[in-house]
Amino acid sequence: MAATCRQHIFSMQGEGQGRGNAGVVQMKFLWAVSMCCALLCIQYLPYSISAEPVLASSLGFCKTVPVLRGAPLHCCLPPPARKPIRFKYPTCESGGPPVMRERKPAHVVQNDPEYVRKYNLAYSRMKALPDSDPRSFLNQWRVHCSFCNEAFKQREIPGPLGKATGVLLQVHFSWTFLPWHRMYLYYHERILADLIGDPTFALPFWNWDNQLDPIASMMPFMFLPNFPVNNSALLDANRNANHMPPKILYLGYNGKLEAEGKLNLTDEQIRYENLCVMYNQVATKISARSFLGGPYVVGTDNTAASVNVSAGETPGESGGMEIVHNVAHEWTGLINDPAHPDNEDMGNFIYAARDPIFYSHHSNVDRLWDVWKTIPDKVTIAGNRKRVDYTSSDFLDSEFTFFDENQDMVIVKIRDSLDNSKLGIKYTDVSEADNLWINY
Repeated sequence: MAATCRQHIFSMQGEGQGRGNAGVVQMKFLWAVSMCCALLCIQYLPYSISAEPVLASSLGFCKTVPVLRGAPLHCCLPPPARKPIRFKYPTCESGGPPVMRERKPAHVVQNDPEYVRKYNLAYSRMKALPDSDPRSFLNQWRVHCSFCNEAFKQREIPGPLGKATGVLLQVHFSWTFLPWHRMYLYYHERILADLIGDPTFALPFWNWDNQLDPIASMMPFMFLPNFPVNNSALLDANRNANHMPPKILYLGYNGKLEAEGKLNLTDEQIRYENLCVMYNQVATKISARSFLGGPYVVGTDNTAASVNVSAGETPGESGGMEIVHNVAHEWTGLINDPAHPDNEDMGNFIYAARDPIFYSHHSNVDRLWDVWKTIPDKVTIAGNRKRVDYTSSDFLDSEFTFFDENQDMVIVKIRDSLDNSKLGIKYTDVSEADNLWINY
């Protein structure tokens, strides 16, 4: 922007206006510089708007979710048995900082038989819970099915049951995407930990952006059949057989081109393209808007009905992180399978959370949000300003409802989700691999 303004002014000076117009030219130059600075600040400082925060609650109205094959699905959640409570940060028994759960790379922890047995046991017990229990695996799937597929009405705060708007709720395609999924994982993980009596238990993260370790971007072996340790609760029948190891996830994947036989890249080519995708979708996304997505306030309609889906249009305004995350979903699910037009499980938001690998995938998405905040912006002169989340109250005061490990409905604000350390969560450092795409 600044370069364009300077070129414009210099061309004016070269038009033979004479010394008498020097003051005018100087004033125009200063005005142009000021405008450039103002526009730069608007683009790169936290985006602020004035509207009303949204409440995403499972209470009240709930409709079925249509699918391409079969009857519409019931994804509604059970009502809370007790009065909903407000979120509080976790603490240890003495009231100090919480016990930290360390999420580790899936391709590393799968080599730890004790961890895999514990991980499998947690899901076995979750899947054994009755359907009436909000902690059950069925209802954990329904959480994503409903909130991400317009089963509920968008509401006004405060929760748990604010005034309904005339718009259906959608937590994808906007600034709600990352914070909503972070808190979804937070409670999902706490339920798993509680079911096996281990407060330190943490989900693994599928480190698919890692192009340094040869197997990191493959589907982790512990989710696949014939694993040497019992992993029956981690399996899912609806995964793409053409993308099993040693295939590595291609972040530039296009299902249509694959069906036409036009995706014939070597592993080396895929790894270089993956670095390019990560650089473009994460490292270069400096503003909160470009990374997290556009605003979502009362009245914002991000439903599928708001666009022409058949023409390839997508609703809302997804950020770079959501865009790159979509590829892993599509690549893992049953795409290009006529018997499965809904691309289940991972290839469709309706079914995705039925696959345990979903939560490992989103652990990496969540980790990358943390990584993004540490990348220098490369815009300021010093180049060392950190990227920051939105500071608008419409973002910070948006609310979600989730069920916790005690079967209580908890009302959470986005502002509660912004610091993983306060949630008792940390990630194993894989910065050597991250730096390959950050500095690509």
